[in-house]
Amino acid sequence: MIRGYNERLEKAIARSGLTKSEIARRCGFNRKALSKKTTLSTINLAKFCVITKTDANWLLGLKREEKNIEKEREYMENIKNPLGRKENA
Repeated sequence: MIRGYNERLEKAIARSGLTKSEIARRCGFNRKALSKKTTLSTINLAKFCVITKTDANWLLGLKREEKNIEKEREYMENIKNPLGRKENA
């Protein structure tokens, strides 16, 4: 098992505001896949990260801090449009 994985998994679940059952339902796997005795498969890990808006590298312990995907998207939008002007429709 990856060191610290279970703690990061629980933190991601808590931050998502969703229950384990709801995450499992949205991802299409059994809630038991989110137990401390198992590690998600690659495809389920990807689904989990999308649903919970979690950085997979952080979850796997490859990054020290989690980056919030929404904040990152917002940052990238600000770079594209630094003055906050609305685009013409």
